[in-house]
Amino acid sequence: MHEASEKDNNVELHNRVVAELGRLRLTSGENKDVVRKWAIDTAKIYARSNMLLALIRDIDAKYSKTANYYRLLVHGIIPISSPRYREVKGFYTTYDVVADNADEGLQFICEFEDGDVKGNLIVDEAKMLEHRPSDPKGVYWRSGYSFYENED
Repeated sequence: MHEASEKDNNVELHNRVVAELGRLRLTSGENKDVVRKWAIDTAKIYARSNMLLALIRDIDAKYSKTANYYRLLVHGIIPISSPRYREVKGFYTTYDVVADNADEGLQFICEFEDGDVKGNLIVDEAKMLEHRPSDPKGVYWRSGYSFYENED
């Protein structure tokens, strides 16, 4: 049991260091678009880094009086042209986003998915959890993936 908490502490420390590196890059005058792209690419690897997701939202700094907190179940279909198609046909994953609506939430999500599925993402289920007009819009959390091998 001690190992799990030590591992969790290491993951949290790593996430904090990565997010702080991004913030340092910004304060040193590096281009916001360059830092944002780096942060999104890094978030694809470290999917559970809430601090990195916060950095991306802070860079974007988009707010809306009509924004809501949504939990979106997303279905991704792997295209036949993808090398991954031989192994899997698609996946399901969940994202929490603050957006004006589920469609805008899906736009935020697309940035965190591989290029071969960006046009093949569908919101399977959308739950509006609460009104969030004072929080920055963007991705707040994402789950792992549940892949499937057959199209049935």
